[in-house]
Amino acid sequence: MKWIVESLRVSVFFVPPGLANFDPLLATIVGVEPEEVTERPKISKSEVGRASSGHIFLTQQPDRIDLVLGARADQAPSEDVGFFNVGPYEKAKETLYEPAKRLVEFQGASISRVAFGVILLANVSDRVEGYKMLASLLPSVKVDPINTEEMVWQINRPRGSAVLNTMKINRISKWRVLSAQRMLFQLSPQASVAATTSPIISAVKADLETNTPVSEAALPKDRLKDILEELWFAAEELSVKGDVP
Repeated sequence: MKWIVESLRVSVFFVPPGLANFDPLLATIVGVEPEEVTERPKISKSEVGRASSGHIFLTQQPDRIDLVLGARADQAPSEDVGFFNVGPYEKAKETLYEPAKRLVEFQGASISRVAFGVILLANVSDRVEGYKMLASLLPSVKVDPINTEEMVWQINRPRGSAVLNTMKINRISKWRVLSAQRMLFQLSPQASVAATTSPIISAVKADLETNTPVSEAALPKDRLKDILEELWFAAEELSVKGDVP
């Protein structure tokens, strides 16, 4: 199964919330200089830098930091896929994996929670093929590919952590089939509007998030990279095996 990535995200949460002054972090964590910086003193700071595909967004708030690989709002969907994306999964992982590990190391002293999220797309020829694919990914759900429309399946299947045996990790997945059609409008000098449409495109969408539970205590600093890897690989397992316990 060849997934492409709409976005990848790693989030870290602090206890107690302690960020009041936001230092520049994008160059330190990712190794690229920001193209754009937006700051609201004591509320948030966002840095945006270019990646090999898409952009990397680093947003700081007093209680969390989010590191995201995604497309800018003004970026057009790719012609070959038809949906906003930053390329194949393996390429996106290569872009964000090492920066994500640096993020948890850099902020490790007071991290109470870690979350990993990925939104994946797989192009299909039509709605029926999409629901056939969902049927293989959702073994506990009876899917009728011919007569099913607008189905959304979301579930959390927590699992014991192999890193910290006293902790469970949340494995949240949301599955659906998308269909879209592009419309182009042309306004003539006579103020009439002509519209042309492109063929309907379809894709299976998997919105996956794995995270540690909400906690008032800091996670062990020396296990943060292992926890991040466990969360990342748990999401990868969902993308390959589907909704399994």
